[in-house]
Amino acid sequence: MNRKEFINQINSLYSLAWSMTTSVSSLLDQVGIPAHRVFSEKSIELFFFFLNNPPS
Repeated sequence: MNRKEFINQINSLYSLAWSMTTSVSSLLDQVGIPAHRVFSEKSIELFFFFLNNPPS
C-alpha cells in the first residue's frame, strides 16, 4: 500500500467514525439520554472530539 492509499483509508475511517458519532448523538438526543451516562470517560472524550471535528 502506498502513502496515498493509506491516507485515503485513514480519511475514510475518520469519516465513518464521525458519521457514526453524529448518528449516536442524534439517537441519544431523541431518547433524552445524556452521553455521559452511556460512555466511559475516555470514550466520551473521543465522542466529543468527533462531534466537534467533522471531516474536511
